[in-house]
Amino acid sequence: MENSDKQEQNYILKKTVFREQLNRKVDPEVHDNLVHLDKNKRLLEGIQPSPIPVHTTAFYAYVNQSITTQDQNRTLIFDTVKTNINGGYSPNAGIFRVPVDGVYGFTFSVREGSDGYGSYEIIKNAEAVGSAIGLLEGLGYIQQQVIGTVIIRQFKVTTFSLEHTQVSYTMV
Repeated sequence: MENSDKQEQNYILKKTVFREQLNRKVDPEVHDNLVHLDKNKRLLEGIQPSPIPVHTTAFYAYVNQSITTQDQNRTLIFDTVKTNINGGYSPNAGIFRVPVDGVYGFTFSVREGSDGYGSYEIIKNAEAVGSAIGLLEGLGYIQQQVIGTVIIRQFKVTTFSLEHTQVSYTMV
C-alpha cells in the first residue's frame, strides 16, 4: 500500500515537472522532491549506508649506530624514530604492535660489512613471515645491502619485529 502511494506521488511529480518544463517554470522544490524520490527508489529499504572510517598507521625508524653482533635471534632495535603514526612502534623493544585491523607492509634494509653472513626475519607473534639473507665473501672490507618486504593482513594486537637469526661475524 505504501509503495503504491510512493509510485503515485512520483508519477504526479513527474507529470507536474514535465508540464512545468514545457512552460519553463520548474519550481525548485518540486524538482528537488522528484530527485529525492528517484534516489530513494535505488536504496534498499531499512539499510542506510554508513561511512567507513580510515585509520592511518605508519612508522619509519633506523639504527643510529653500527652494531657488531654474533647473537642469534636478536631483535634489532631501531632506536631513532622519525615517524610513528598511531604509536605502534616501540623504540625501546624494537616491536611494532598493530593498533588497528588492516593490511600492512613491512620493509627493512640492512647494510652489512665484513666477511660473514647474516639472516634476517620479519617475525609475527614469534613466527617468521619474511626473510632475507646476506653473504659476504672476499678480501678486504666489503659492504652489501640486504632488503626484505612482506605485505600481510593483520588484526589488532599482532606484534612484529625484525630478528637477526643466523650469523657469523657480521657488522650491521
